Amino acid sequence: MLFSIITVCYNSEKTIERTLRSVLEQSVQDFEYIIVDGASSDETLNVIHRYEPLFGDRIRVISESDKGIYDAMNKGIMTASGELIGILNSDDYYEKDTLEQVSAAYEGYEYTIIYGLLRTVADGKEVTVYLKNPDFLEEDMIAHPSCFITKKIYEQYGMYSLDYPYSADYEFMMRIRKQDEIRFQGIYSILSNFTVDGASGSIPAYRDTLKLKRAYKLIGKREYRIKMMKSWIAMRLRTQHKGNSPHGALYVVLIIILAAVLGSMVYVTHLRDGRKSTEQAIAEERFENITMKVQKTTSRYLPGIVCWGDSLTASAGGDILPSGERLKKGIKYPDILRNEIEAGVFGTDVKIGVPEVINMGVGGENTDTILGRNGAVPFVLSSELRMPSFVKSNASDALPVEIHLASQNGDPVAPLRQGNKGMESVSINGIEGIITIEQESYAAADYKYYFTRITYGEAVTIPQGSLIQTQGSVLYTDYIPIIFIGENGGYKDGVELIAQQQAIIKHQEEGIGQERYIIVGSHSGTAEESTEIESLMEKAYGRKYINLREYMVTAGLSDAGLIPTSVDNELMAVGVCPASLRVTAEDVHFNSAGYELIGKLIYKRMDELGYFNEVKDAINSVRSY
Repeated sequence: MLFSIITVCYNSEKTIERTLRSVLEQSVQDFEYIIVDGASSDETLNVIHRYEPLFGDRIRVISESDKGIYDAMNKGIMTASGELIGILNSDDYYEKDTLEQVSAAYEGYEYTIIYGLLRTVADGKEVTVYLKNPDFLEEDMIAHPSCFITKKIYEQYGMYSLDYPYSADYEFMMRIRKQDEIRFQGIYSILSNFTVDGASGSIPAYRDTLKLKRAYKLIGKREYRIKMMKSWIAMRLRTQHKGNSPHGALYVVLIIILAAVLGSMVYVTHLRDGRKSTEQAIAEERFENITMKVQKTTSRYLPGIVCWGDSLTASAGGDILPSGERLKKGIKYPDILRNEIEAGVFGTDVKIGVPEVINMGVGGENTDTILGRNGAVPFVLSSELRMPSFVKSNASDALPVEIHLASQNGDPVAPLRQGNKGMESVSINGIEGIITIEQESYAAADYKYYFTRITYGEAVTIPQGSLIQTQGSVLYTDYIPIIFIGENGGYKDGVELIAQQQAIIKHQEEGIGQERYIIVGSHSGTAEESTEIESLMEKAYGRKYINLREYMVTAGLSDAGLIPTSVDNELMAVGVCPASLRVTAEDVHFNSAGYELIGKLIYKRMDELGYFNEVKDAINSVRSY
């Protein structure tokens, strides 16, 4: 037996007849048909029984309760005896030559997945045609009605996981996608027709897919949290407005449509518009697939860049030109880095969004405070916190409560003095809220911190030593980190500073975030004063370390197109960063020229280390199409 066709159904009396007829009328009849019914209470079984004689001994019907659609699919797979297994939903249908097309493509290799075009239909009318591609499984799965999988694959790698009630077929594809034995084979013909009003388009299904993508690290924590929150809001609005407000219902529909567009589906064409041929549509889809490959490659190898640091990362002084004149908008090195990536990697001819470069610089902070914002060495409560209740009936309960905090290592910290990046919100023992500061100025000796809860709950006492999870500790952990810290102290020697830098690296997710990073060294001091710590940095990081002082002394002025002054020459003679690249000779901060050099220098080093290679190769495939 070549084919086993499986249809899972439950109360499908209105649609299953079309499904049955599409199997019965196949031009190739070398198949068995397995129907797994979930103990339907309507006329589904009667419809099936009317067709049983037409299939003869090639049909088997199982009718019993199950644990969901994928449990039923697994039952069908376990009883199947064909070499190739096709799964056809009870509201979907095959083209008349589907099995003929698949049979012609199948070469007998026991680890084969054959896939083809999928047409979506709504109310009996064609909507769009989709071509899925195994190269893009991480972004866009091959829907099971449009593919045939050898039974050997199920036997070797398992069946559908019941942990994903809406997305188990996606999880199955993700599980097997990198197995060397498996061979994907495409057919550029429509194999199946997919009804778009099923459960797969619901908000719970969308959330189930997000859960799956997060489990396989296809999306970062930040994207996952944002999309889960949006979908949660959509569900709440649907519940609130169902049957009451047409505007509320419309809003929910718009959110679902947006989620679907951002999820993965790629629009091919409306084949009934009379303007494009099927060949043109397939050609356009192939180009879209190449573009998607660039997006997928970018998402994997260059998801974003996060710059951790103090006022030098914030780029204080970037509004001052070397001449002393002031710019309306200051130069920030993270912005320069992004511009260099856009020009050097993406160009202007490929319309793909450039990954964001996040500036997490806050002035005046030592390394302990920066690590606390980052979460590598988190903040903790340095004294017990008595949190009052906060209930819906009395919103005034959400009053600020004074708190005291320190680094987990016991050192003092001082966040929020000059900015709140990464501390827009926090969580303490599961209670989400906002920490604010009371101070006359960022230089004032006296200041206090307050915590205001934003989630409802009863009064609770939170013990001393409890961790404070900042927003910055969970966002951007899959990004490439640029670490430029240490100008304001917080460490006793170079060994401790390196340990702090490595703590930030280890706080990133495994993979790109830990493998690719840049350490920017201090530019302060003379060559003699800096020798020991610079030697330690070079030994610890190799070319991932940028000796900023040395670069500014040896090449900074020439790269900036500036002529050294007598003061510059005196400073450079002892290995000190030239004054023409700083706000003043006494100021640690760079001017606009200095920050522009830093952004370009970091880009050049990242490029030298091959951090952009995969993305460049993918973009070149678009240019050469």
